[in-house]
Amino acid sequence: MTPWKFISNNLRHYWKRNLLFALGVAVSGAVITGALMVGDSVSHSLQQIVVQRLGKVSHVLRAGDRYFTEALVERLAQDLGGDGGNGDLEMAALLLQEGNASAGGGQLRVNQVQVLGVDAAFDRVSGLDDYYGRLSGDSVILNARLATALNVQPGEVLLLRMEKASLIPANAPFVSDADNMLTQRVVVKAIAGDAALGRFNLRVSQTSPYNIFMSKERLQQLMDFPHRVNVLLLSTEAELTPGRI
Repeated sequence: MTPWKFISNNLRHYWKRNLLFALGVAVSGAVITGALMVGDSVSHSLQQIVVQRLGKVSHVLRAGDRYFTEALVERLAQDLGGDGGNGDLEMAALLLQEGNASAGGGQLRVNQVQVLGVDAAFDRVSGLDDYYGRLSGDSVILNARLATALNVQPGEVLLLRMEKASLIPANAPFVSDADNMLTQRVVVKAIAGDAALGRFNLRVSQTSPYNIFMSKERLQQLMDFPHRVNVLLLSTEAELTPGRI
């Protein structure tokens, strides 16, 4: 009996077992291929969410309710980008406050709004082209989620109420809530979509926050808090070691 004849007889005799074995191999291959495809899709989706939240930002320093001077940021930029530093590094300082916004004569109101004081450096560190750097005065840029919630369009007026920046903790004795709040009318200049970093958020969340972007200089004036910031953003492909900061 030739080998091919032996194999043929074996397949005919054990055809049920061989069929089940072939089906098992096919199903296992399909499951593994599907898992790989789903894994790649989930990985890509998570990566896109990170890009929409942070743009090209690679490092973040957030001081919370504490503040540091812009002079410190300038010294850090010189130390990291000077001799022995990384020439590709971009750095931006933000003033981030919490507040609420209302429109339509107070009929529409949104709480837990992030008010971000930004400048041209925010465009560079985020990979944008002269978008937020053009903000001045009381003009603001809203992200799409907040604009939808307040039902506003560019050119309309919002009432913005936010906590004032202070070196004194808000829960300190003899500090009243009235002294800690600031109310200001602002004009919507534009609405930022995801491509313009409208979903910018330092918290890990798949839900878009409510964001209002305004001139950092103007926000510092309103807070009577000149040259103070509480967030530092860096964009670099190099690894920063503790000894370089």
